[in-house]
Amino acid sequence: MAFLHQYQRERGVTEEGTPYVLANLEDYRLAYQLAKDVLATTLHELSRDAKDLFEVVKEWVQEQGANRPSDVIFSRRDLRAVTGLEDHRLRQGLNELVDMEYLEVLAGCNGRAYQYRLLSGENLQTPSSMRELTTPEELERLWRGGRK
Repeated sequence: MAFLHQYQRERGVTEEGTPYVLANLEDYRLAYQLAKDVLATTLHELSRDAKDLFEVVKEWVQEQGANRPSDVIFSRRDLRAVTGLEDHRLRQGLNELVDMEYLEVLAGCNGRAYQYRLLSGENLQTPSSMRELTTPEELERLWRGGRK
């Protein structure tokens, strides 16, 4: 970000004589937002389609009013009605969610309708590498603390 704004930023020279552009907090804030968006989608164990499907399934299951999310049993037909997805896209997403143990297959094969239930009703977690990045607020706090 500092490079993009290099004509509006302070410049300096290292002891070795290498010139540099000095980034500011707003540069970091913009870079953090970009990194957050990119890393959240590229580092998560689920594809974007499967993650979106899981969010819809979780919300729909919560609306069913069961005591526990795992008490709600649903079929592909139920999910097609809820999501409006084409069958092949729904199957791909469901297969990924089953493989990654977000859903459990209770029944289905040899002409029997597939039935599923949630294994995890928790929110999808931010990838751990994202949690390790310093937030702009933390950086500002550290910066202001060091300037006293």
